[in-house]
Amino acid sequence: MPPLRLDTPVKFLKGVGERRAEALERLGISTAQDLLWHLPHRYIDASTVTPLNQAKVGADVACVGRVVSKGVLPTRKGLRIFHAVLRDGSGALECAWPGQAFLDRTIEVGQTLLVAGPIRFYHGRQMAPREYLI
Repeated sequence: MPPLRLDTPVKFLKGVGERRAEALERLGISTAQDLLWHLPHRYIDASTVTPLNQAKVGADVACVGRVVSKGVLPTRKGLRIFHAVLRDGSGALECAWPGQAFLDRTIEVGQTLLVAGPIRFYHGRQMAPREYLI
């Protein structure tokens, strides 16, 4: 195998096949150099934890809390939404994962979760976590 260069097409990189190369091409990534310079469009610093009562609507935050209740709620359109209420010493926050009903088998009451995502207002403050860590 020849050595990799910055101008090596991504389809020749290990683990990148034709399909993935096509998907990367749609993102404007055609060479190894393009891949190196493709930076994330969003970064949430999970080392800076926001107390639940200070999570403001519209902000992207990382919070830690203990699960005090959980459940799956069906919608009229058949979508199943997993809900969990987190509580810390300062307050509580509802988290909702649309289409992620399987989390009901993964997340248990009493577990501590780190969740990161935007805070929105929907029947109270609510987070739709992009990331979570048990």
